[in-house]
Amino acid sequence: ADMYETRFLRNGIDNLQTGLDYRHEIIFPGGSRDASVSLRAFLGRDPQNDAILRSIGLSE
Repeated sequence: ADMYETRFLRNGIDNLQTGLDYRHEIIFPGGSRDASVSLRAFLGRDPQNDAILRSIGLSE
């Protein structure tokens, strides 16, 4: 949910650069590096729980 709100929703789901960044930082490394490292690289910051809480109605 954080990746979607932070990158895809803001930039558009069909944004080429966002897609390339996702492929480079999330897909290509796969399990070869810690997921938190991949998320930080893609988001440009530490992942946050706010988006998932909003998506399930527990936060505004």
